[in-house]
Amino acid sequence: LGARKHLEQTDLWDTAHRDEPQRLWGSFQRHLGETATAASPQGLVWRALSREHWRVFAATGVLKVVHDCIMFSQPLILEQLLHHLNAGRDRWLALGLAGALFAAAMLEAITVNIYFHALFRMSLHTKTQLLEMLYRKSLCVGSAVKAALGVGPIVNLQSNDAAKLWTVPTYLHMVWNGPFQIIVVMALLIRVLTVWPAVAGFCVTLAIIPVTMLLGRLLTSARRDSMAAADQRIKLMTEVITGARRWLVRVGEGFLDRGLAWLEASWVA
Repeated sequence: LGARKHLEQTDLWDTAHRDEPQRLWGSFQRHLGETATAASPQGLVWRALSREHWRVFAATGVLKVVHDCIMFSQPLILEQLLHHLNAGRDRWLALGLAGALFAAAMLEAITVNIYFHALFRMSLHTKTQLLEMLYRKSLCVGSAVKAALGVGPIVNLQSNDAAKLWTVPTYLHMVWNGPFQIIVVMALLIRVLTVWPAVAGFCVTLAIIPVTMLLGRLLTSARRDSMAAADQRIKLMTEVITGARRWLVRVGEGFLDRGLAWLEASWVA
């Protein structure tokens, strides 16, 4: 269709009912009102988000456990298959183990795709709701607050900071799933390599954690500095555009006054 004509709004697919921004904002606003307290009369954002998305998050957690069990079953199935092939046992049983290995790989691919699809949709809903909330709050901010805060931080809140939360629901399960995977992998390593080689590998893994945390802190500091520079850049560009607009208005007023005077003189003549 795009090769034959310019695409218009009517040519696009309609948004699914559960993805409509009006519906998402109405549900989030209702949960935000339910979390209002004396200390926070406008409601608590994180509690409202948890009430809004806890069902999807819990369902994806169960799906993640199923996916991990299927993933860790594949080395065990492969081990049994190799034992049967080396021992020359029943070929039909070996064929069945090969089919089980193929089925496990297919189920792993299906579960991980469903898992990330649900979490990406949840991230999209979270981003939409937060952007709507920040946009509505920015409309209520007075000129004095805007002058004190600056345009740059407001724009960053509406775009960058809210967009960063896109990745939070996707990888939030790693808080509990990471230790779970480490424990299972350690058990499999002890089963194959005995205790001490597995403990040595575990110690190397623990030694990498502080290095990763240090790199994360350095990246966070660099990102904070870049955001401060972005605030100054946006503020400077706003001032330049505002000054250019005022200059054009003043110059235009002079041309307009001279043009009106010329027309008036021509009419009188």
